[in-house]
Amino acid sequence: MLDIFYYVKTNELDDILNYGIKLSESYTRKLHLNGTEKLFLTGLLNPKDEIEKFNSDDYTCLKLNLNIATLKVADSALYGSKYYENTIIPYAEYELGKYMQPEVLISMSILPEIIEEINYYIDSPLLYDNSKELYVNNLIEKISNQLDNSQDVMLNALLKEYSIKNNLNKDTANNINVYYSDNEFYISK
Repeated sequence: MLDIFYYVKTNELDDILNYGIKLSESYTRKLHLNGTEKLFLTGLLNPKDEIEKFNSDDYTCLKLNLNIATLKVADSALYGSKYYENTIIPYAEYELGKYMQPEVLISMSILPEIIEEINYYIDSPLLYDNSKELYVNNLIEKISNQLDNSQDVMLNALLKEYSIKNNLNKDTANNINVYYSDNEFYISK
């Protein structure tokens, strides 16, 4: 069993805790898989993956205690593109940090017995801040391990963006980039 996070409107909380979540009424994805149309609810691996709802009083986060064997994971960052369905895999095959915006595809109605309101103060701590941060850090580490000059490449990209936002000047000499203002100098290769 696995806890999946699921947001509901706070004003609907009592009904959901009493009667559950009916797939046919609350589905968020209608997908054609293997020639069959299937309905899915979409849950989260981390409640902060929908930070607007996490910070809103209009939504309440629930924990759904679900059987891993029935779940699939997809990258919601690709939803609506031709690549989305290629990301759908059984939950058991998913590696944490593999997708930028993982969503758990739930193909059944949820009974009230497996629904619990999350309590951030006494529940198990979250192992990472959010899925996007974990994905980006994993990808940076993977690419950095394959490039000899990865720190220089990242620093140069960051300085380029920083210089645009802060109106820094740029000069190049001897294969070194110098970003500067009246009081500051930043150097990258």
